[in-house]
Amino acid sequence: MFEWENPTQGESTSVPGNDTKSISNPPRQWQRALTSHETEIYIPSQLTHARRVVVEGAEDGDRYRYDEHRQTLFFVTGNNTPGHRHKIVVSVHRPPTPAFVVNDFWSDFGGHVASVMSVIALLLSILIYFFFIA
Repeated sequence: MFEWENPTQGESTSVPGNDTKSISNPPRQWQRALTSHETEIYIPSQLTHARRVVVEGAEDGDRYRYDEHRQTLFFVTGNNTPGHRHKIVVSVHRPPTPAFVVNDFWSDFGGHVASVMSVIALLLSILIYFFFIA
């Protein structure tokens, strides 16, 4: 999930009681007007190879394009009103498969054990037949 707000033009002000600028508390006003409305989001091609990138929450007028070679999702906002908040959720159409499947003794050798046990049972039945019945 990605969320951002179009800044307003004017002197940079801070939230009362919290003067520290950070990712969770960005400045809401800039002295210069915003000149670009394109947001670039890095998405590794290892996650998206042979899959379709899905963007949910795009508004009317928004455009987006994923460039797998550059591993970047380019998102251009249609609504550039100062103070407008954007919120999108990016996912892949077919979720990635696990890197490997954890196996155990029975999934690896269960068939072999069952066949050996059946051979042992057959031999025991033959021995019992010849020694006790015949």
